[in-house]
Amino acid sequence: MMPFLSLFGLAFGGQLAFFGLRYLVICGGAAALPKLFPGFFAPRRISPDPLPRGQVRREVTYSLLSMLVFALVGGLVIPHLLAGGGLLYLDLASRSLGYFAFSLLALVCLHDSYFYWIHRLLHHPLLFRPVHLVHHLSQVPTPWAAFAFHPLEALLMAVFVPGMVWLLPLHPLAIALFLTYMTLINAWGHWGYALLPTWFPHRWPWAASNTAVHHAQHHAEFNCNYGLYWNLWDRAMGTNHPDYLALYDQIQARIRQ
Repeated sequence: MMPFLSLFGLAFGGQLAFFGLRYLVICGGAAALPKLFPGFFAPRRISPDPLPRGQVRREVTYSLLSMLVFALVGGLVIPHLLAGGGLLYLDLASRSLGYFAFSLLALVCLHDSYFYWIHRLLHHPLLFRPVHLVHHLSQVPTPWAAFAFHPLEALLMAVFVPGMVWLLPLHPLAIALFLTYMTLINAWGHWGYALLPTWFPHRWPWAASNTAVHHAQHHAEFNCNYGLYWNLWDRAMGTNHPDYLALYDQIQARIRQ
């Protein structure tokens, strides 16, 4: 029990520092850029509505609570992995660079599907108000809202990577790169600024990717646009907002003016 508790403490503290630092650097950096370069960002703001008083404080508070949940899951799982559980491998040279790249791509692909269906589940009436409403309190979100989850939603998000370690051989570096990429995309989706070119959602393969407009519309309309990285499940399941492209073009026209 004592070795487990020692490993738990080290793993919990390390995970908390990793998650917290990643959140503060990426989401905080995204929040700071429009203040540093207002002339560039102001015309590209998706929604002109002002932020309600206390919104950023609430987003940061819930996001830091989510970091605690993520770190708790990591603290419980990592000692088992280091004891030989799962398929974690520590010697980077034991597998090819091609496999490393494949494992990273597999994490993104599988997480895109996992996120879409968990997200749709959280919009079910039985779960939306008691759980997911916390995230949707930000109808015009900021990057600080990237992880502003109810603890149960944070737990559902936190179990993905541990589950993958029992499914695929993964190196810690692949996991760290995936989590950093996920945070970048999450901050981008909640940024509230349209920075991509006019043609982006109209041309393939670029149209397969989501945009900040896509997720901003989700926060405004709720029951649409559930995807995270790509716009594939929304297209396949008919859950894109019917006016998504029209809204995107309208914002682009405003930017050009």
